[in-house]
Amino acid sequence: MNPAAILLYPFDWRGVLSRAAYRRNLSILVLVGLVIDRLGLLSGTASLVWAVLAAAMGLSFDARRYHDMGRSAAWIVWANLIAAALTIAAFQFFPNMLDSVPLPERWRPDPDGEAILGRVALPAVLGVVLGNIAQSLWLASAPSASGDNPYARPAARPRAAAAPEDDGPDEAALQAIIDRHIAQRPFQARPVDAPAARTDAPLTGSPRPFGRRGR
Repeated sequence: MNPAAILLYPFDWRGVLSRAAYRRNLSILVLVGLVIDRLGLLSGTASLVWAVLAAAMGLSFDARRYHDMGRSAAWIVWANLIAAALTIAAFQFFPNMLDSVPLPERWRPDPDGEAILGRVALPAVLGVVLGNIAQSLWLASAPSASGDNPYARPAARPRAAAAPEDDGPDEAALQAIIDRHIAQRPFQARPVDAPAARTDAPLTGSPRPFGRRGR
């Protein structure tokens, strides 16, 4: 297989991903992220790059899982927008809800930014995070689409399943090639062979009369 295709596979949105494959890929991605965070293998810019790559791979897995269910990948956008809108609406009715969210102190807005960050921005981010978690749980349990799936790639035709007439050469095509070759071949007239000479020599002398005995 092409090495470039192997490297780009985790980021490819085309095709489908079965429920078992989605669980496996997502579990590996989460496990690698936990190991990196636990051991502190990346820091600074490298940690940010890994977060971007992990998010891109997660979106790719979600898109192909939606395709396996017979749905468009646009459901990812709609699910995040709905989750963000619901969370923002909840924070409007319960302004003190942010105090119960376990956020780092540096992420908590000051009193001046409480009206914007505490009511809109942070609830939207929190809604996207919670929406993605709920979406992943749903994708990991939802069944695949039954029947024809327009998002599935066409499978390659196996050689063994070819029709019996495809195994041998096409007789009509071979005959057409032979006729074309004969038509393009220059015509050469054969010389007519001269008649063979008669081997029996003509009789010489006058014929002997019948019934007359020679002396």
